[in-house]
Amino acid sequence: MAKKLALGQAAMLLAALAVLSPAFAQDAPVDPVKQKLDEVQKLDLTSTKADAMNAASILKAMKGTKMDSDQHDTWLRYSRDFALRTADLGWLTELGKEGNPFNWDLVYSVLLAYGKLSKADIAGAEKLLNGVNLDEINVRDGRRALALRVRIAQLKKDPKAERKYIEKMIEHLPSWPTQTCQSCHDNGKAKGQVTGLPIQNLWFGERYAELLKTSGDAARVQQEAERTLKQDPNSDLAKMRLAYALRAQGKISESDATFASIPYCENPKSNLPKTRMFFAFP
Repeated sequence: MAKKLALGQAAMLLAALAVLSPAFAQDAPVDPVKQKLDEVQKLDLTSTKADAMNAASILKAMKGTKMDSDQHDTWLRYSRDFALRTADLGWLTELGKEGNPFNWDLVYSVLLAYGKLSKADIAGAEKLLNGVNLDEINVRDGRRALALRVRIAQLKKDPKAERKYIEKMIEHLPSWPTQTCQSCHDNGKAKGQVTGLPIQNLWFGERYAELLKTSGDAARVQQEAERTLKQDPNSDLAKMRLAYALRAQGKISESDATFASIPYCENPKSNLPKTRMFFAFP
């Protein structure tokens, strides 16, 4: 009897929520930018001239509207597509002045450089990478460009250049807890928690330790990192440099302890959420 009563009450509650939900939905704030972009998305599914002109009109009217970064990137992508579809050279030229870290020319330049390098066309890969401004491209593809530079330096037997680009890659690592990285590498089952980064096992980190060992520079890097940590004990970058320098000198237990002091460094005792979409490139 009690069970039936409980089920009846639950059914009544669900019915009440169903009645009230439209009212709540009406009170919910409406994002006009999202509405416009959703409208353009529907028009993007067709190939008619009329829909292309309509979408172009909507997008042009949105210029100067306050948007978040993701909305702006979406607006810019659609705008460029519809400027092409409507053969509007003036608009396309104007849009070309807009900064976008995910510009196809930047992203595909990096991927094409990878293709050139995979065919042993080092000169071709370098030429493409020379045209990529790391200050303009997004973090992911900027890191890929640096990784390609590292591999090229390895192939050319140029340890000085190799170390320079590896150090630039390591400088990216402390941004791991930020939304810039976590938006791609978070764990859906642990929302809001920073995922683990296998800093100790990164291929370029291992190579960095090797280069420090062969150059005889590990002790100096250790001392510089220790000086930095005296001034800023929370500097994750200094901790990373110190840990790699200690590894290069064979001080493994000290190196492991230093890595473990970085909150998001994945290790057997860390118990951090597993990251997603993380793999070596190239």
